[in-house]
Amino acid sequence: ATSHVLRTLAAGDRLDEALPGAFLPGTRRARVTVGSGPLTRLLPAFDRLNEYPHGCLEQTTSRAFPILAWSAIARLTAGEGGAPADTVDAAIDRVLSMQTAEGGFSLWPGGRGTYPYGSAWATAFLVEARRLGRDVAPDRLGAALDYHEKRLRLGRASPYEGYVLTTAGRPTGPWLEALVDRAVSLEDRARLAACFLRLGDAARARALLPTSDDPWASPCDDGQELASPLRVAATLLDALTDVAPADPRIPRLVLRLTESVAGDVPTTTQEDASVLLALAHHHAKAAAASAGLSGRLRVGGREAILSGPEGSTLSLESGAPWTFGVEVSAPTTVVIRVEGVPVAPEREALSQGATIRRTIEGGGGGRSQGRVYRVTLEGTVPEGAQHVLVTDVLPGGFELERAVGSDGSLAPDRIEARDDRVLFFRTDAVSGTKFTQSYLVRAVTPGRYSLPASTVELLYQPSTRGRSAAEGEIEVVR
Repeated sequence: ATSHVLRTLAAGDRLDEALPGAFLPGTRRARVTVGSGPLTRLLPAFDRLNEYPHGCLEQTTSRAFPILAWSAIARLTAGEGGAPADTVDAAIDRVLSMQTAEGGFSLWPGGRGTYPYGSAWATAFLVEARRLGRDVAPDRLGAALDYHEKRLRLGRASPYEGYVLTTAGRPTGPWLEALVDRAVSLEDRARLAACFLRLGDAARARALLPTSDDPWASPCDDGQELASPLRVAATLLDALTDVAPADPRIPRLVLRLTESVAGDVPTTTQEDASVLLALAHHHAKAAAASAGLSGRLRVGGREAILSGPEGSTLSLESGAPWTFGVEVSAPTTVVIRVEGVPVAPEREALSQGATIRRTIEGGGGGRSQGRVYRVTLEGTVPEGAQHVLVTDVLPGGFELERAVGSDGSLAPDRIEARDDRVLFFRTDAVSGTKFTQSYLVRAVTPGRYSLPASTVELLYQPSTRGRSAAEGEIEVVR
């Protein structure tokens, strides 16, 4: 389990206390960051992206894209021996592995169909990565831009595709005007305003900018376009930063967007990345001076002297006291990240718009070593739910034998078998509200094992999720 706690200190404040959370001593880890600059409060969002365990086209791009704009904060989350550039280069390779014959990109490696919005998002990342000197093959990037330019000429492109083409310096000609005629949403108009500003038409850009629409009232789309109020607000801030830098909405947008991704809030990878990119753009333009900072940071048995707005970060060493202390000379944000195996883990079932339960063939007795057993997952999701992920953690003593998409009504389009779990992804809407999914396991090691929980979640509607109860034991016998 991982969590973040944010504390705000005034000049002269001191802290000296135990770190939050109760974890088993051999598993607990902590990192404390102190800083007066704007990036400190964004650490939780970077952590979420850096540690996100799945890797479709959108998720791969979202994990790496903000690193290009926030290199200083990215270094804090890279981990021991890691580097932000490594994450970017790995993402470039993975994105290009999903390129289709059309030039766009599929949702997953090996996919044949092209995902238009994800392709535009990935192409924007590749354009920026190449601009900043990363190794992006020109022919592969050119093919991606050709794909979107063709869609623009055929009248199929979205305003975001027009934005990506304009950013890359591709000619958009009269086809951009056709996008203006079809643009209805606040997000579309904001994107097109940025396009016209890049083309040198500031008056047209200002005319396109929405003046009274509320981005927080925008509808969600957890299907193909992945729109949400948070992303729309980030898009509006991004456009206002260039087109109307004195607009009175900017400070309110900056504050609310920052608070929306600070701490452990339920956000998507698309939202976190969009907000981080918009805030990076704003802070780079505003060039606001952060307060000079001096003082001390203590974590466990280590100590650092604070100097400058970026402050410092310390991690807890294994076996060190579970304590920290801070002394600061200026208003400061403290971000405390803790992780470990909880002393009292959550064991009760959870139902937030979705449910799941698991049965393992064989009844209440022991399972014989060497035999194969069927595991069946049954659950419910909202009508029309898309981007559904079902995860089942295997109990100790069992190994995955076989998992196929046709074994149940979920009909996943991707299955990932990992060392200790199996994941079933379904991109398109689930048929109805109920689903089943089965797979086979083999009992291999005799002993008694705890039964871990199964989960179901909507990847782009993070408040909708379910978890089975983590209780009881299962035995493997000779």
